[in-house]
Amino acid sequence: MEGVSRTPLAGIPVQMGKWTYLDITSQAVRSDKPADVDQMTVYKPTPEQRRQRWAVDFSDFSLSKDPAMSAVKQVIDGKTDAAIQGFYDGSVSEEELSETFQALFKQFSDACKTNGYPIPLPGTDRYMEQAKMETFYGEFRRKLLSNAVHQSVEEGKQYVAGDPMAARSWKYYNSDYYYQSEAAISAISKGIMDIAQEKGYDDFSIPDYKAKGLNEYYNFNTAFSNNFAVSEQYILNPDAVPPRNFQWFFQTGANPDDGPQMITSITTEYPDGTTETVYLQKPPTKFDPKNPSTGITWAKLLGVDGKWHTVTADIIFKVDDCKDNLYNIGDLLKFSTGDPVQDAAVNQFFKSLQVYPRGHFERMSSKQGINLSV
Repeated sequence: MEGVSRTPLAGIPVQMGKWTYLDITSQAVRSDKPADVDQMTVYKPTPEQRRQRWAVDFSDFSLSKDPAMSAVKQVIDGKTDAAIQGFYDGSVSEEELSETFQALFKQFSDACKTNGYPIPLPGTDRYMEQAKMETFYGEFRRKLLSNAVHQSVEEGKQYVAGDPMAARSWKYYNSDYYYQSEAAISAISKGIMDIAQEKGYDDFSIPDYKAKGLNEYYNFNTAFSNNFAVSEQYILNPDAVPPRNFQWFFQTGANPDDGPQMITSITTEYPDGTTETVYLQKPPTKFDPKNPSTGITWAKLLGVDGKWHTVTADIIFKVDDCKDNLYNIGDLLKFSTGDPVQDAAVNQFFKSLQVYPRGHFERMSSKQGINLSV
């Protein structure tokens, strides 16, 4: 910039490892003017605040701005993805996943030291190191949950009647992914706590992702139905533990071409608050994959008798997008396998699931018959 000049810093060069520093302590000037203590504010950040300050430097965004660390991160990300996929495929054990996690963290930590990232100073601020540990652990955990959800989605596509990519709602839940992801979380949690113990960080703890509202980091349930998105409200209790060998599916119908909508009914609202609906077409009585005002849900459970049991229910949504279109699965499906303990457990889990037509929580129903209120 014009008019701006740079004055080189004067100091005594000090070599520490491969880094050169300037010792400028000789330039320090003592002031005889007394400090006005009454005007001073002492800032004492908490350990959490100090960790959060450093955490910014270890975010994906910050790492991408450093060429050397960006390259290291790409290599580690590839190894992370391979380890997680291997775990879900069964070729990597819990112990191996924990060991791989620790080895990758060490590789990342060593690269930070080699590249002087985020600052090339000798010694390590314990809170900077803990921020590095917490961020690395968090991203590894997010990836393993994201992988589980992705596999669930891909597996569920086979059950969708009609085009899975059409303007419809559908969800598929396989409890295998819940239990696998819980085992994976346990493995890397052990890994990060082993690292903390080795470093003598007795004050290190795994973040409370649920309290922070970080659904992609908490568990399979919150990643599966991340209610940060208004339309994702399928699981009421994120801590509900599903039965083993359990699958659940839900879908709505969809207009085949997603084109102009047909008026299927006219609803009149009277001054006293009562309404009257006149159907221009015969209302549906069962699920139709081409009718967005219908839906279907089913569940499968491997019983203690060694047999698969299935329950299913059709759903007919009301023409207007009202609160009555919110259905609790506990009211729609019930298992009766002959084992009261197993039946009670799965039926209790059903109460944590709910379904609704497309756009319900956005307070619009563009994919249903148009409701003309007079």
